[in-house]
Amino acid sequence: MSYFGNIPSDMNKKYLRFHGYHPFTNLCYFIGLIALASIISHPLYLAFYFFLLLVLFLIFQQDRKLKAWVPYFFLMFLFILIMNPLMNKRGTHILFYLGDQSIMLEGVIYGIRMGLSLMCILFIFFLLNVVLNDLKLFYLFGRIAPKSALLSILTMRFVPLLRRRLAEIMMVQSRRGVRTDKGKIKNKLKHGIILLQVLLTWSLEDAIQTADSMKARGYENKEKTYFHRFQMTKQDYLALLVLLTLFILTMIGMITNSVAQLQIYPSLEPFDINRITNFYMVPFILYIWFPIVIEIKEWIKWKYSG
Repeated sequence: MSYFGNIPSDMNKKYLRFHGYHPFTNLCYFIGLIALASIISHPLYLAFYFFLLLVLFLIFQQDRKLKAWVPYFFLMFLFILIMNPLMNKRGTHILFYLGDQSIMLEGVIYGIRMGLSLMCILFIFFLLNVVLNDLKLFYLFGRIAPKSALLSILTMRFVPLLRRRLAEIMMVQSRRGVRTDKGKIKNKLKHGIILLQVLLTWSLEDAIQTADSMKARGYENKEKTYFHRFQMTKQDYLALLVLLTLFILTMIGMITNSVAQLQIYPSLEPFDINRITNFYMVPFILYIWFPIVIEIKEWIKWKYSG
């Protein structure tokens, strides 16, 4: 396979320019995204952050994953939104009573904040899995922590791999009458255990073969070479400088002007829209949409290069 920069040439149509940056540059970008999602405490700011990530998700052409996972994200958000006011009685603003339970406004808003923050972080990890493929993760952590790097990669591919294998097993076993969609509950449970047993046996056998193969090829040898060596270029250093500047400006706004911060406990402070719509929104948006900015820059460069 030939390469154009750090992008596989046979996949250029599916990849953005940001994929071609050095793995360390990609990693720093996602660390910043996770830090912002963890620090922001204003529900409106988090909702806007989620919208920006949603657009970024579509730009990375992950609409199929979006359709598959959004219902589960919504159910998770709804669960947090319902459970937090029921279990948290702190606050001073009572919305209504549910039997003997008082539902506090602070509990509802905090539930919204928790749900949005968790969804943002999950979206970031989905994007990280798209940009930082196995090759890049091995390059970044293969020598420093080979076992942890391998565990991370296996974890990220664990769910989709098991889903594909389970679908294959169900298709084969259905010919033998082993089904979980028909029959009595007792038979469904019995057949489900059979399918799970086959799935676990297959996965364990494959894991042992993979471990033996990697050991034979000297995976933990620190002197091993890589299939593709990534090189830091001027554009990587420039990107790191721009990302650091945008991140610092955003953090200055959050610290000095309490941008994206909302005090919920012990008493809810008033919503001040002016604290959200100010200058510090610009570096915030530019940081999150940095891959889109790069794509626009490259398009303008290509459009007017002639």
